[in-house]
Amino acid sequence: MEMHFWMHGVLYEPHHSYSRIVLTKWLKLLSLVDDFCDNYSTTEEYEIFIASMERWDKQAAERLPAYLKPIFTFILDTINDIVEELKLQKNKHAEMVRDLFIDIAKGYGAEDKWRDEGYVPSKVKEHLQISVGSSACMHITNISFILLGDVTTKEAIEWAFSYPEMIRAVCIVGRISNDIMSHEREQVSKHVASTVQACMKENGIMMLDQANEKLRTLIDEAWMDIIQGYLEKAHPIELLEKAVNVARIMDNIYKRDDAYTNPHSLKDTVISIYVNPV
Repeated sequence: MEMHFWMHGVLYEPHHSYSRIVLTKWLKLLSLVDDFCDNYSTTEEYEIFIASMERWDKQAAERLPAYLKPIFTFILDTINDIVEELKLQKNKHAEMVRDLFIDIAKGYGAEDKWRDEGYVPSKVKEHLQISVGSSACMHITNISFILLGDVTTKEAIEWAFSYPEMIRAVCIVGRISNDIMSHEREQVSKHVASTVQACMKENGIMMLDQANEKLRTLIDEAWMDIIQGYLEKAHPIELLEKAVNVARIMDNIYKRDDAYTNPHSLKDTVISIYVNPV
């Protein structure tokens, strides 16, 4: 439910019901891969998983550990179904749904190396070189572009995929907001260093609140870049609005809590939308 609420924030219009369902399915699969990468796999297992993913062939599952085979097959089946449905709707960019999934899965693998080595980047900027991509905000934005159909051009998809300043800023809002709220919980176990740790290391800060305050300044600066990108209107407003919406909903989810991990904090909002709508 919280995943669908999240996607509701990106594509809120009533006629986008199908698109919300697709986004929810896609992101739920991604959440499984993220959890597997962070908490359950060895680096070797993940590398085999990524190599199999790049082949996009069920026969590639034979190389995987037994516990991973059902997940791998389920991912392929679900995304293949989405691609075929979009092709039936004459969507020219359907194949990108698969390509974007592979791209973000590979991005998670880059963070594994930091986790295994216990490496903390010396600067937030260094951290963001990898973690902007693993925030998945570009991918969510681009999937929403694809689901809009004919209004979306190949140039718009390539623009988002290149992480222009506006899209990078959306990713920064998502990444840092997430890290501020999930840092203490995640660092209890062996986990990749967050932007919070990178900020503390860069500035010689011992207090968590001080680091968070500096990071919130970066979020404010990212919002200015998002607004600037929106006003420049390099692409149709209908597309740019979806990028802004991704940042908006990330801000909402992580405003006071990690509301995806602790969805009880969303209870009243979810009830107001799904149970007792106005």
